[in-house]
Amino acid sequence: AFSFFMLAGYMEETQQLIIPIFEGFAADSDLGSVESARVTLSKPGIEVYAASIRIDAQFRGLRYFMYWWPLTTCAVIVEYFVFWELVVLFALRHWINKKRRALALDDDDDNDAAYDGGRGRDQW
Repeated sequence: AFSFFMLAGYMEETQQLIIPIFEGFAADSDLGSVESARVTLSKPGIEVYAASIRIDAQFRGLRYFMYWWPLTTCAVIVEYFVFWELVVLFALRHWINKKRRALALDDDDDNDAAYDGGRGRDQW
């Protein structure tokens, strides 16, 4: 029944084999990233026409968001840092202005005590 489709080229007699090899594998960041893989078949009678390796990474936390939503994650992180930079900037500005006002008031008090308009203090 299937021989017509095979002869016509619509079907092939193939077999797909999925083998999970490394479950729970975690690359060590000190050693670097995994860049290659070697697959060895131990049976000499097996005919392989095509082979492929698929890696299904299961990220968690920030890596998950950076992989699936890179632009959104980038926007949120940049906004977070800009917000805290503005908070620190305004706090520093407020602190500097407060110090300037305190120094200006001290200078005014010193000047008022030194200058009495040419009259003695008891003439008021």
